[in-house]
Amino acid sequence: MHPKLLSIITKLNAWRKQKISKANFLILAAAVVGILGGIAASLLKQLTHIIEDSLQNDLHWKYKYYLYLIFPLLGIFFTVLYVKTFIRKDKFMHGLTPILQSISRNSSKISFHNIYSQIISSAITVGFGGSVGLEAPIVFSGASIGSNTGRFYPGSFAIDQFS
Repeated sequence: MHPKLLSIITKLNAWRKQKISKANFLILAAAVVGILGGIAASLLKQLTHIIEDSLQNDLHWKYKYYLYLIFPLLGIFFTVLYVKTFIRKDKFMHGLTPILQSISRNSSKISFHNIYSQIISSAITVGFGGSVGLEAPIVFSGASIGSNTGRFYPGSFAIDQFS
């Protein structure tokens, strides 16, 4: 992490420890994560509708209805191309099983790229007519938002601190 950003976060965390109780901070952090998760869900839905609408209504061609058979394959192709191009360092995980695995085996640490990569890849796949749902990607994005928010405040969310 950038040293200047780390310094700001450290000062903010020190101020927070002096001014806000741990229980109130937990409620505040949960509200922030919930709002960010809701924004991510809205973004995923809007992006999916934009892609789907542009393919159905903005494409004017005599044989466009024959392309409906090819659109899901194009969506999968573009999704694989996106993952191979932009997420090549990390393993791209999907579904709910990796979330549970990271909670039990990886101290609830989920990579930062899962916030946006799940939204983009799912919007492309579903927007082009792929037969997947939008629920698991938004759960994954929300879990990643929560995990990465918790990394800014180490030790602040431990349960034993509230007893």
